[in-house]
Order: sequence, then C-alpha cells, then structure tokens
Amino acid sequence: VASMVIVSWFKDLRGRDLAAVGTLLAFFSSVKEYLLDLLSCSDPAFPTKGSVLPYSELARTYTKMRNEATNLFRTVESCAVFKDYASSLNFNADMLSVDDAINFASKLSLPTEFDLPSDSEKIVLNNIESAKQGLLSTSGYLKCVQNNLHVTVSSLVASAVVWMSGLPSKLNPVILPLMAAIKREQ
Repeated sequence: VASMVIVSWFKDLRGRDLAAVGTLLAFFSSVKEYLLDLLSCSDPAFPTKGSVLPYSELARTYTKMRNEATNLFRTVESCAVFKDYASSLNFNADMLSVDDAINFASKLSLPTEFDLPSDSEKIVLNNIESAKQGLLSTSGYLKCVQNNLHVTVSSLVASAVVWMSGLPSKLNPVILPLMAAIKREQ
C-alpha cells in the first residue's frame, strides 16, 4: 500500500515544479534505500532484510501449518514403529518453515498395512497418513500464496522505485519483480 501511495504521489508531481520534486526526492532518499533493501530479499519466506518473520498476512496459515506439523509429529512419536525416526528428528514447530514442513511430511515413509500385526496399528497408520496429507496440502497452499504475495509486493515496491527515478546501478532487483508480475498476468 505504501508503494502505491508513493507511485501516486510521484505521478501527481510529474507535471509540477522540478524544484519541489527535487526536494521531495531528497526527502525520500532513505525511503528509496529501504525499498531497495526490500527488493534485495528474494526469498518469499523472509521478505524483510534482517528479519526471519514471514508476511504477517500469512500468520494464521503459518499457525495452522505448524499445528498440523506438531500433531503429525506427536502422532508419529506415539507410534512404536516410528520411535527411532521421531527421536532422530530435530523438530521445532515454532521455527518451522514451509519447506521444513514439506520435507518433514515427504520424508515420512509409512510401512505397508501388511507389516502391521494389529488393527489398532493400522488405524494409527491411517491417522498418520491423513495428517501427513493435510500437512502437505496446507504447506503447498501456503507456499503458493506466499510466492504470489511476494511477487505482488516486490512488483509494487519496484514500481515505486521506478517512479522515484534515479535507478540503482544494479537493475536486476528492480526489473526481476516487474517481469515476474508481468509473467504472472494472463
């Protein structure tokens, strides 16, 4: 939203007094540097330089994914078949990224039903498989939404930098988000 406001200001100022625009550009130089720092963050999971926090708009979905991962881990941990596997994992739900959740669920190989002697173990196996599929579904959705959000935010930030003039020496951080946004459109 801030990028859209900046673009609107500079569109409005385009036909006005050049001295006023120059003064405004001097005022916005630190804002422009911050915008360029944001553009240097190419990982959608960590959209802000120096921060390990994801987009706040995705906090509820991250919470859901982490809860599903915790439930899957606890179910796996309670199953005798997976005791060794569960103890070998370094599982921390609070710091779980989308890729970590996908890797955790994908690497969890379940024994066949023929290897399980009792019906109760077969039920646990079905519960684990269901939890695994739920985690993969939520993680995949989150990754997709996170990538789309990052493309949108990055393209708007790049647009604001272009409207502010005075492009940086390295153009890739500005051009790549704009091209990604164009590619995404039908």
